Amino acid sequence: MKFVIGQFPELVEEEIEGKPLAQLVKLPVTINGRTFPREDVDLWSFDLAAGQTLTCLVTAQDIDSPVEAHLELLDPSGKRITEATAGQGADPLLRFTAKTAGRYAVQINDANFGGLQHHVYRLTLTTGPVVDSVFPLGGRKGETLKLQLAGVGLDRSTIDLPLPSDSEQIIFRPDFAAARELGQILEISEHPEIIEPATANNDVASAVSATVPSVLNGRIESAGDVDVWKVEAKKGEQLLFEVHAASLGSELDAVLTVLNVDGKQLAEADDNGSEIDARLIFNVPTDGSYFVKVADRVAKRGGTNFGYRLHVLDAKSADSAPFTLEVQ
Repeated sequence: MKFVIGQFPELVEEEIEGKPLAQLVKLPVTINGRTFPREDVDLWSFDLAAGQTLTCLVTAQDIDSPVEAHLELLDPSGKRITEATAGQGADPLLRFTAKTAGRYAVQINDANFGGLQHHVYRLTLTTGPVVDSVFPLGGRKGETLKLQLAGVGLDRSTIDLPLPSDSEQIIFRPDFAAARELGQILEISEHPEIIEPATANNDVASAVSATVPSVLNGRIESAGDVDVWKVEAKKGEQLLFEVHAASLGSELDAVLTVLNVDGKQLAEADDNGSEIDARLIFNVPTDGSYFVKVADRVAKRGGTNFGYRLHVLDAKSADSAPFTLEVQ
């Protein structure tokens, strides 16, 4: 089982039968609670000054708890202001800026109203700096990664992060702000890394050129956004396009599409077996330029936490097995 060591004062819930009573806490704090018995609802109150921004971070599914957390923020009169619910394999984050000073409250329960002794959660409440997401989601071995930070209250927007030359991934946990408690997985490759430009690369005409092999770093930044990358290939080659996104904590549910120079669709891939990261092997029909488009399966989604790493490899020589085997 996972045991989390947090950075804020810790509080353990005292189970109370009957109607939930708000327990007053001092911010910042991390609350250890559980939804037990079934249909249990916990209520935590705190004081906010006008203009303060509150961030509520849940850790439940990240520590293999069955709790699909549902949060509701209540104003000083007990009226619901906003809410957030866990997504597919993702714990919720709720943020609110108080217009007036007062005693507010957060209510948490299981979205399915389930509950048992092992339905545990960690709820962090803070008005301090928080890192919501980073970009890119990795880099090349032995190089220094310029990591872009997105969040609230941050005193910096980037940090320089040296990457080891003897590892395939590291865990980034900022020591200057709150963040996801289990940290951000950063993938490390041995191939050239390309980062999408600030200008749009959303069609064949504006596609960014990539080499084989390489790792392409992009982000679906807003609803309807797509990224298009250009690859030169020869007849008979097999190209492997493999997205690493959800496996790295991204919210992106990637769809891959291969296009020709006229924008005609030649191949498409969505989920990769049991994972939502897309993977596609493309048999090149003739010499020329080909374009691979990355989009979210739901066109209305996008944001700073929709980053991805698109591995472009020679399928005939790539070690593309979706598992590892150890013989002892």
